[in-house]
Amino acid sequence: MTSIDYNKYPFMKKLSDIIDKNITIYDMLSENSTPLKDAKDRINKILKDEDIQDFRTYSFPYLVFYSELIILSILGDKKIIGKVVRKEAKLFSEEISKEPDDVFDTILNFLKINVEKKEISYHIQKGRKISLCYRIHFIDYLKATKNFKDNQYMSLSMQILDKGYVYLNKNTLKLLIREQIYEYITNLIRPISLSEIPESIKDLIFLKRKTTPPCIEAIMHKQNKSIEELKIISTYMIDIGASTDSISTFLKNNGIATPEDIINKLSGNRKSKYIVYSCDIMKKMNLCVSNCGVKNPLELYFGKLDITK
Repeated sequence: MTSIDYNKYPFMKKLSDIIDKNITIYDMLSENSTPLKDAKDRINKILKDEDIQDFRTYSFPYLVFYSELIILSILGDKKIIGKVVRKEAKLFSEEISKEPDDVFDTILNFLKINVEKKEISYHIQKGRKISLCYRIHFIDYLKATKNFKDNQYMSLSMQILDKGYVYLNKNTLKLLIREQIYEYITNLIRPISLSEIPESIKDLIFLKRKTTPPCIEAIMHKQNKSIEELKIISTYMIDIGASTDSISTFLKNNGIATPEDIINKLSGNRKSKYIVYSCDIMKKMNLCVSNCGVKNPLELYFGKLDITK
């Protein structure tokens, strides 16, 4: 019987499998800040290229993992997200490669990597024999390696093909596993509006200063604001937790007859909430008025995420 230690692979467990449907992860973290602190420390170490511990060593492995995703979602920095998730995927894939066959096969099935054990052997120079123990259909191989364009070693032309199947050794398969885990975890990370996060948790993630960003202030002082600028201010107000009445009043004062249409669209739901534009986008729109040293105006209001402590 297959027995997987999910504490080693917390990404394989959905939040709904871990906590009661009537309780959110924010409720859990509000009760115990340790997982959030552990997650911040873990991200910090990865960014500094320091060693990180096995998830099993934490008292709450799943909460640490999902806290890590929350922090990355708030950051919204593709470079940081990429580095952290790449590191985690590498560690997971290395651990998976050590598992017994039944556990190994179950995890591959979870990751939807359609490989099977099938050996093929061939000889190279000096009579040396090479054996490849796994095979995957070449179409599935092409799908699994779509992000390996710069890796000549992983190109189809470099592989052994026979009757429509690509034959692999365990090291190559480990690279496929790593990439699939990277894709899986990345898809779990979504933009989070800061207004979604309870104050008790927000205080742990941010050093709150509540400074109005110069770009937002500049737009606020404009006499004639474009509809796009009104949406930016409205999104900002939603993200910092302003009341619907105050946003509605702001829009009415700026000529919007039906402010609820804009508010409802920008508020969305938990999956589609808008977040104020990043500084890069604000610069492209010629709305940036100061070099604040942040990636998103909200960082000036809530404070920078303390990941370099």
